[in-house]
Amino acid sequence: PMHKGLNVACRLGVVCFCGLVGLVLPFFMQVLEIYCAVLVVPVVVWMPLTFAHKAAVDTGIPRSQLVRCFDGFLFLLGVACMILGLYKSLTGFAEAYRTDEDAANPFAQRWF
Repeated sequence: PMHKGLNVACRLGVVCFCGLVGLVLPFFMQVLEIYCAVLVVPVVVWMPLTFAHKAAVDTGIPRSQLVRCFDGFLFLLGVACMILGLYKSLTGFAEAYRTDEDAANPFAQRWF
């Protein structure tokens, strides 16, 4: 386990780093939306399904047909959520770019 003070420092460091990058990098929120749309579904949906399946195989306890069908439904729901989230975040990025094309050129204006 990490020392409490180091844990707090790491958390504050991440927030400060993201804040600094958000101030410097154009379209930071839109890029963050794309990143989250791609990574949230595997971490929240697919990995737990995979771990549950692996645990069932390792213990030798068979999973019922109903549970496997429900897992398949959740997997497909995760695919749909990932596709819709990625589409929405990409269209949001395109809209932000069309709204302010000068922000995409870091040499057009000085930020410091």
